[in-house]
Amino acid sequence: MHKLDINIHDCTLIDITFNWKTAKLAIKVMDNLNERFLFFNEVNQLNLPRKFPWGESASINSLENNEEGRFNLEMQSGDNITILAKSFSLK
Repeated sequence: MHKLDINIHDCTLIDITFNWKTAKLAIKVMDNLNERFLFFNEVNQLNLPRKFPWGESASINSLENNEEGRFNLEMQSGDNITILAKSFSLK
């Protein structure tokens, strides 16, 4: 896996919306002043643990991916949100 060239470190995860019918995932995050959205298309797997192994936090540490469309959103809580998707964009 390698880190994507986007700066979402320390953004706060606000909301996750998954449309089952269209297989689209939208993750709303907030930096100091702005809302930003991570969009994933043709999602066929989503793993969303909320166990806080490093302590409670809603802040993002990093987003990584590999060539097979596997994305890993590491939270500062130590949880790893895993997404298998065909494409990704940030807006």
